[in-house]
Amino acid sequence: MSVSSTNTDLPATGLAWVTLALSTAALLLLCVWALMNQPKLLVSKGPAVETPVSTTDEPTQFAANGEQDKRAADQLAVEMLATDKLEKERQAAEQLAAETLATEEVVAEKLEVEKLAEVELAAARLKTEKLAEEKRTAKQLVEERYAAEKLATEKLAEEKRVAEQLAAERLAAEELAAEKVAEEKRVAEQLAAERLAAEELIAEEKRVAEQLAAERLAAEELAAEKFAEEKRVAEQLAAERLAAEELAAEKVAEEKRVADQLAAERLAAEELAAEKIAEEKLAAERLAEEKLAAEQLAAEQLAAEKLAAITTASNVAPVNESAFEKLRREELANLSGLAARVRFEPSAIEIRESSKKSLDRLFELLFLYSETSVTVQVSSNEYEIDNNNQLISRERALELVNYLIERGLDEDRFRIRALGKQRLPFDSHRVSVVATVINE
Repeated sequence: MSVSSTNTDLPATGLAWVTLALSTAALLLLCVWALMNQPKLLVSKGPAVETPVSTTDEPTQFAANGEQDKRAADQLAVEMLATDKLEKERQAAEQLAAETLATEEVVAEKLEVEKLAEVELAAARLKTEKLAEEKRTAKQLVEERYAAEKLATEKLAEEKRVAEQLAAERLAAEELAAEKVAEEKRVAEQLAAERLAAEELIAEEKRVAEQLAAERLAAEELAAEKFAEEKRVAEQLAAERLAAEELAAEKVAEEKRVADQLAAERLAAEELAAEKIAEEKLAAERLAEEKLAAEQLAAEQLAAEKLAAITTASNVAPVNESAFEKLRREELANLSGLAARVRFEPSAIEIRESSKKSLDRLFELLFLYSETSVTVQVSSNEYEIDNNNQLISRERALELVNYLIERGLDEDRFRIRALGKQRLPFDSHRVSVVATVINE
């Protein structure tokens, strides 16, 4: 307890001793400076004033010399007193310096003792604080371990609850999956039946195509006069066959789209059967009519293609027809097949990207034979009101003509015809292009 009170007064005592030591050192430095600058201090009092001596007045000169000697004697006495005083001050300064040095040594020893006491006190305080910190850390670790055990218990309970909930959800999901599998199986069987019907239709179309190919082969054998002519006719027939295959593929894709659409509509109709039985019946009748019209159109197109092939094969050139006119007539006959492959987006005037290849080939023929006039005819059946069908047919014809004009054809060569339903199936359209030689 006494050590604590003594250390409390140590900073004030140390400051007083430091102040005393600094004051003593300043006084000592002042005395040393005065001793070193003693000659300058004596000179600064001013030299004796010399009075000029006049040679003409001797009594006056003697009086002046006596006055001067008196002043010199006074000045010498003053200087001797000042010297004695400075010597005494120097001795006093030296004694004070010695006392100051001894005082500084005592102060240094006392400061060292005080510093050691402060270090020991700081070490004791640091040890006490360390023990308190270790105690607090141990208590905190116990509390954290208790909280961790409590959290682990709660986590196990929560995991058990989540596991039970997941098991219930998994059981419900398995039941739902079983129901979904049964529904998908029923839909798959229905789609398989529809696919079988589509395959039968494709087989019929393939048979007709093979028959048409056989007739085209017979026409090639009859028209084979020269090897070059036979090669050209074979290339032409290959192009027509490719066009027929592309048309058949597009027709299959269209029928598949219609089948998918019918499946979707049928599914929606089954869901709403309890509320809209009359609408379902009307939709079924409409789909049946569209399917009948599509089959009728397919049959008409196949018959027209067959007739065109037979006509092309059996067509006899005029007597005075040149080789160029014959080649032009045969190549312009391909325009109808190329135009038949042009398709637009549903209920829109944009040309499908898949039709650009046929349009480019059509452009090449019309660009090569620039002496022909061109008639573009478009028929559409996508709206209930026939005027709307005619309007979209006109816009589509203009879109096709503008495409060819942008490629480099003359605008004055074209004439357009816009038609309505024309016995087309609903949601379908048809394009035809006819070129006529102007000079004929």
